[in-house]
Amino acid sequence: DISGSTKVYDILDTEKALAINILFQLGIYDHIGVIAFGTDAHPLTDGMQSLSGGLDLGALVDKITRLEAGGSSATSLNKGLKLAQDFIKNAPGSKHIIIISDGAIESVYEPTLKQAKELQKMGVKMHFVAVKTVQPIGDYAKRLMEEVGGEYYYVSEGWGIDIRFGEEE
Repeated sequence: DISGSTKVYDILDTEKALAINILFQLGIYDHIGVIAFGTDAHPLTDGMQSLSGGLDLGALVDKITRLEAGGSSATSLNKGLKLAQDFIKNAPGSKHIIIISDGAIESVYEPTLKQAKELQKMGVKMHFVAVKTVQPIGDYAKRLMEEVGGEYYYVSEGWGIDIRFGEEE
């Protein structure tokens, strides 16, 4: 989430640290796609790419660290989810989407819910990492995850999130 609200609440660095932390938790055979969203959605990778080949992880981390918040305070998560759907529609294996945001999605809740339900029908598991802000944003992110069977995490720092994919052995 690089919407204007991440600048207002000064949480973009926390979001970037979380994204990088999650990248380093992934396995060598995982395929990933990274999207920045605010008023619009912007791909940071060329679709889905494998960590074992084709993806320059150092360059991706550099792109993430250089992201800047901008535009309006609107968080058009629905546009980010639509681009994510385009990324993963033909990808093999289990499909997960990790959203890192302040959760300020009230103004786009209905189109976001519609998009999230389309992803749910495709078997996509969603994980919403809501970053704590100085002012309460509301429970829209949590409600969204409840509606689509996703996971909701509420964090105040950029380290220590442990997202599990699939069953633990």
